[in-house]
Amino acid sequence: MTWTFTDDVDVFLDAAGASLAARPAENTLVLTVTATLRRNGPHAYGDRVPLLGWWRDADGEVAGTLVQTPPYPPLLGTVAPEAVAPLTASLPLTRINADRATAEALAADLAGPPGRPGAAALPAGDARRPGTVAGGTRPP
Repeated sequence: MTWTFTDDVDVFLDAAGASLAARPAENTLVLTVTATLRRNGPHAYGDRVPLLGWWRDADGEVAGTLVQTPPYPPLLGTVAPEAVAPLTASLPLTRINADRATAEALAADLAGPPGRPGAAALPAGDARRPGTVAGGTRPP
């Protein structure tokens, strides 16, 4: 079970759209941002392309979503607790927008065991991210 990333809103919505629509209240911001991207194109929020991601559980169901429209931090939709560690392993997160429970789980995962520096130690504004494959998915 890994996160899958793309810069193509249609690829993202084909994979995660039904999951997002099943819980519209919890995913209002992700649905709004992706609707804007679909309507106005990938540069609706700035010059850089968006990062869109989803995580599938053991049953193959989408159980986590992420949308980032640089320069803004990633916005997490509904995310299953078991998707948190794979997410922090996939992306160097320094800032996020998420519900309280997900944000606390991410902070705990980033802090790691006592004495281990986590990804939270990255300098503010660190823009490292995996390379983008335009119109396709990007490996985790």
